[in-house]
Amino acid sequence: MALFSMENKTAMLRQNRAYLLAFASEARKPYTGKSHISIPDNLFAQWYDSLPWAWRKFLSEETVEVLLRTEVALFRYHAVYDHYPDALAQLVPAYLPSVPDDPFGGGANIPLRYRVTGGGKSFLLYSLGPDLRDDGGKPARYPGDQPGDIVAGHIWLRKANGLRR
Repeated sequence: MALFSMENKTAMLRQNRAYLLAFASEARKPYTGKSHISIPDNLFAQWYDSLPWAWRKFLSEETVEVLLRTEVALFRYHAVYDHYPDALAQLVPAYLPSVPDDPFGGGANIPLRYRVTGGGKSFLLYSLGPDLRDDGGKPARYPGDQPGDIVAGHIWLRKANGLRR
């Protein structure tokens, strides 16, 4: 603590502000895995280690929402045609405004993974998840866990602090 009292607080705040701005800029771009922004080495920046985790958690939740919205569109299509579409593009514009991008696609305009199974009676819809690896639709235990994909029909809520939702 004595060392901290001798540090230049203004310089620390400038370093931290620069880090936060750089991290925010990186977070606005397509997810590509681990952050490449170095965390400042000062007492104020100690809790910044959790920012990349929070970013992945946010994208995992966003991915669940995109999958659920797409899954509902697929069910609606099936209710009308008694089979699932060959491609997600067939849902546009009647069921979705556009083909949804995978938040973990690793680049802009990379769609969710989708394929029809069971002769049109079922489907596989999934996101790569934060490890950016295509595990062929093998679900992770929970959305955002690694390894594994975030798979429609295999999305569970984690028990928070032992409490059931």
